[in-house]
Amino acid sequence: MLKFGSMEKILLHEKKFLIEALDDLRVERLSLADAKADAQGDSYDWHDNAPLDVIEQHLKQNTRQINQIENFLKISEIESYPEESDKVAKLGSFVLAQDSYGIMPFVIVGQHLAGSKKYEEVWEINPINNPDHESLLVITPSSPLGAAALGLTIEDDAKYTVDNRNFSLRIASIDQAWVKNNFASE
Repeated sequence: MLKFGSMEKILLHEKKFLIEALDDLRVERLSLADAKADAQGDSYDWHDNAPLDVIEQHLKQNTRQINQIENFLKISEIESYPEESDKVAKLGSFVLAQDSYGIMPFVIVGQHLAGSKKYEEVWEINPINNPDHESLLVITPSSPLGAAALGLTIEDDAKYTVDNRNFSLRIASIDQAWVKNNFASE
């Protein structure tokens, strides 16, 4: 997610992921509402109904999550996928970087998808063929690595700090097609 004024930039497939999550949360809300009605039953005693309290807490959390996604989608603007010839790290870029431990693959995604498992699932199916690339980091522009890598090109050094520890890596390659090829059709 990149901020430009009051708009949040996200890729089209990220918006689709968020809409899917919103649909799932709405289905969950219906299920929670049914569970609440069952817990209340005919003889509702508000003094001693722990299951109802738990359900109401889940319902409140569900409603907060729905509101957050709806509000985020209202202020979001679709960012175009990077051009394949573009060699600058940006939202939607797949990057291979070299640090003192080896090759580090990462993809730069919008803020609301930082915890999404969809990228890792696709990575397991369609990794770059190299045994050094066991796992894929999913980073956001606001993370220390994401902030350091944005705007860099091949052979540039990214320096960033996490928990008062300094890190450095060199951008080895930038693939603008990997994200688009794996997610644009979703």
